[in-house]
Amino acid sequence: MQKLSGVCSSKPFVCSCCCPQIKSSAAQNLCRNSWVAVRVQLVIPGRPRGIRRFRATIAFRAACRLNSTLAIMRSLVAVAALIAAFSFAAGSSERWNGEPWPTTVGEAVNRLLARQSPEDLEWIRTNPREVVTSELHLPYGTGVRNEFGLWGKNQKLLASCGTDHAEGCSSVIFSALWDKVREGTDPDRARMLDCHFAALDRIQIDTTGWYRLRLGEVLASLQQQIDKQVTSTIACDGPIRVVAIGNPNLQCFVRAEFEHTDSLGSLFQWLGFRNAFSASNAPPIINLDFREKCAWPEQPKYFVPEGKG
Repeated sequence: MQKLSGVCSSKPFVCSCCCPQIKSSAAQNLCRNSWVAVRVQLVIPGRPRGIRRFRATIAFRAACRLNSTLAIMRSLVAVAALIAAFSFAAGSSERWNGEPWPTTVGEAVNRLLARQSPEDLEWIRTNPREVVTSELHLPYGTGVRNEFGLWGKNQKLLASCGTDHAEGCSSVIFSALWDKVREGTDPDRARMLDCHFAALDRIQIDTTGWYRLRLGEVLASLQQQIDKQVTSTIACDGPIRVVAIGNPNLQCFVRAEFEHTDSLGSLFQWLGFRNAFSASNAPPIINLDFREKCAWPEQPKYFVPEGKG
């Protein structure tokens, strides 16, 4: 995170800007004095070595007043132009940093697998397939699509994926990566994880009113709703418990502008991204790893459910 002096007020306010551990597209958070800080991270030439480490990146920053629609649109146009330029450059050769493109899904998976740290592999192993493919889509997937020539040039790999769409092909590759990691998982542990993932999909969480709550209250509501639904037929290896790690400040606020019912398996994909934490599973425990002790020191008044602002 970065303090943007001159954009925020004299009392420093941390302007949240992209890239929680795995997934980020563009982080756009409202700072004090009605300013918007926008930072978009793009992966450019230089291979993505590991899921959690983006070595070759650039940052595009723009600051504009909240009531200036034209300024916001100019920023977005500039971002789109950067993305198009780097995507074109990435697809202009059949090699990337001297290494030839992979031509099959299996070859692509093996190349990615060799780059992952034990921590990366454990994250893949302890999350459902759909969470992994979704989380890897951006920004890590941007680097993969560029490096592997998926923007129309690497026809052999696109054919192996069974699609002519770059993003669709990268999803196929990430799904196959999940399969490959699962192959190396102890069978008993794999069965326990599958049971746990199925339980998460069956538990429904109502987020109504969470936008007004502090972190401790949200976690309490979450655990209460889990406890009411967990039965002996759902629990795989004991009661499901949510554990916050990273020593977050439970008195801080939460960004939760959606009021709806969501499965526990899907909830953390959008809630974690907005509140600087990621989830991992160690059945029957769900660990919420907070990267910031206080992502929202004040109530995020610009992120509220529709009609309640």
